[in-house]
Amino acid sequence: MKKLAILAAAFLLCASLASCGAAAGKNESYRDSSDLYYAETTAAGYDIGYLEPSAAGDSYKSESSDGSDGKDTIREEKLVYTANVTLESEDFDTASDALHQKIASLGGIIISENAYNLNGKSYGNRSMNMKVRIPQESYETFLTGLSDICNVAEINRYVDNLTERYYDNENRLKSYRIQEERLFAMLEKAESVTEMLEIESRLCDVQYQIEALTNTQRTIDNDVRYSTFNLTLAEVKKFTTPEPETFGDKFKEAVGGSLESFGIFSENLLFFFIYVLPYLLCIAIVLVVVLVIVKASKKKKEKKQD
Repeated sequence: MKKLAILAAAFLLCASLASCGAAAGKNESYRDSSDLYYAETTAAGYDIGYLEPSAAGDSYKSESSDGSDGKDTIREEKLVYTANVTLESEDFDTASDALHQKIASLGGIIISENAYNLNGKSYGNRSMNMKVRIPQESYETFLTGLSDICNVAEINRYVDNLTERYYDNENRLKSYRIQEERLFAMLEKAESVTEMLEIESRLCDVQYQIEALTNTQRTIDNDVRYSTFNLTLAEVKKFTTPEPETFGDKFKEAVGGSLESFGIFSENLLFFFIYVLPYLLCIAIVLVVVLVIVKASKKKKEKKQD
């Protein structure tokens, strides 16, 4: 009977561990890792010498292994660079080809690319959006090189500092791995099926958190290695110019803008006249016919009166 109970417990243990492995395969986003951790502390709060992640060390520093000098070890910062860039070109095809060549030369990856109005008849309506990943060491090289390809109309760049989050996760991983080793040791010494099932349940939770945090760290490392560029390339007739600063610049800009507006208005008026010209001719013909008829009828009346 005792052998049957042990066999049943072993079977349940294997099945539960397999389910743990399947559940842990899910990739947790590092942006949710802090919420995940607070749920972990309650799930693993058994009296097995549980270590709080904060006890494993500071998020940015760690004590030296020998403890001889008491100095902290400075850890590498985890910075994720992102830039949103608006580009303009009078030659859309050439600029697009140059962009693709630049990305390939730096070992970049095009995540997505959408082009619009490629077969449009009107000049200046074509555009393209690209999401590109560039190795972090080539971030500045790629950004400054864009001005050699197109007119850079706008740049928005920012940095997401994930250093604290990353090393907090490292400390949590250390804590959970210690718990895992202790749970395995307790599992070997378990004397009843109830104890085995209880330890196995706690072990499953710990292994799930280890796998989730490992995936989170892998995602952060990948984001750190590759910077993200959100590019917009637009075909234009005239490049966007910066706002004038001096009175003379503002005066020139105002005069130039006024003349340009007048030219556009005159051009539109001319085209409008061309569009309505057939209708005007029809109306003119009708008016002439009406006038001829009216004059003819007047002459007839005058003759009758005479």
